[in-house]
This record gives sequence, structure tokens and C-alpha cells, in this order.
Amino acid sequence: MTLPRLIVHCFPGFLGQPQDLEFLRVHLSEIRGLPLEWRFCLADPLDGEGWNEWSRRWLMENPLSSDGARHAEALLGYSLGGRAAAHLALAAPERFRGLIAISANPGLPAVSERDARLAADEAWARRFETETWDALLADWNVQAVFQGAGLPDRLRERETRGSPDLRARCARQLRQFSLGRQEDLASGLLQLQKGQVWITGERDSKFTEITRRLVGSTLIRREVVPGAGHRWPWELSETDAAGVIRNALDFLVKQDSR
Repeated sequence: MTLPRLIVHCFPGFLGQPQDLEFLRVHLSEIRGLPLEWRFCLADPLDGEGWNEWSRRWLMENPLSSDGARHAEALLGYSLGGRAAAHLALAAPERFRGLIAISANPGLPAVSERDARLAADEAWARRFETETWDALLADWNVQAVFQGAGLPDRLRERETRGSPDLRARCARQLRQFSLGRQEDLASGLLQLQKGQVWITGERDSKFTEITRRLVGSTLIRREVVPGAGHRWPWELSETDAAGVIRNALDFLVKQDSR
């Protein structure tokens, strides 16, 4: 990749804020001599938008800059943000040089799974619209996917309160970006001719198993972070978490330079 810079678009997860990933800017300024430019954004749908509509709008609102021929772009996302990044990678394969998906699910293959997830997400959406914030978050954070780890200190330090805007965004994401409404992206991702890194925590056995569906392409690398869970970027130190991302970016750059 003989370009002046690599722009990395970063998407936090559900309940996340752009600043959740700001530590990457602090710890990663270049990869293989290629300067990195970090751009942090939310995957927030307008009323009525599904993933396809949101992807088209995001691409229109974030066009290639005038020096598009002089830089490359990559995508990075955590959990729901990883699904956002995957949708964009598939929507504009000619634009993005690679994808890093952290603790993300490419989709549910069975209709019964999707129906069950729709019902569960609708129940959570109603709770985010109506319930006391502290009690709601306490229940959210004891879900099985987090394996009883609780909210990592680095996220708790900048935890936001339940403002009306945040509650409305959470309800939209749960309803409109539910895995129950999402197409299963696995087949498309396996055929995508761009580098991908899917990273999970060792203790996050559910999502580690989910990524096994993406085995079969030499352009896709699966990585498991030892001793960590679903929220591994914030369970590790900033330096260690950035090191995992550095390795993933290095893989993308090597794939793109072949």
C-alpha cells in the first residue's frame, strides 16, 4: 500500500460513544510507516431505516474526499459497530481496503433465531424507553454474553446517563438494527476480496464460535484474545488493546499490498 495515509472509520457498539475508541488515536499513529487518520462515528439509524438504507445514507454523507486517490480507507467496529462496518464493507467493496470486526456477529442463519431475536430486542427497546436508567443498565450488564464481568473500569469512567436522546437512539438501534432484521452476511463476507480480521475474547465462547462460520477465505483472519471477554478492548490496558488492533491493521495492509 504505497499511499500517504490510511483513514480508519471506527464504530462503537450499542450504548457506546465515539470516545470509547479514542485511545486508538493516542496509541496508534502509523502502521508500516503509513500515517493513520482516525474517524469516530455512530451507527445511528433514522426512523424507519434498516441496515441497507443506513449504509447508503452513510456513504452519501461520508463521500471520498477530494484526494481520494491519495489515501486508503478501512473500517473497524465493536459489536453492533462491527456489524455496521461489515455492512459498509459489503455495500462499497471498491472503496474500503479492509475490515476489523470486534466481538461482532455476521448474522443469524436460521429464521427461528431471527424471530426470537426480534422479540427479545423489542422487549429491550421498550425497557430503554420506560425504565429507570440505573436498574436497566444493571440488567443489561449481567447478560450472559458479558459472562458476569461487569462494565470495565475504562468504560465506567465515561459512562453516560440516560438522556432522552440516548434512550431514543438505543430503542432505534434495538428495533431497526436487530439481528432479527439483518441479513446473514457470512456468505458475502467469505466472498469479499478484501482483508478482514474478526477478533473475539477467549472467554467470549459464543462469539468465538460464531466467527468459525467465516473460515474458508485466506483473506479472513480470526483472532482470539487470551483471558479476555466480549468487551476485550476495554478489559485490556489501552496499550495492549491497541497492540491487538495494530496487528490487525498490519494484516490488512499486507493483504492490500499483494
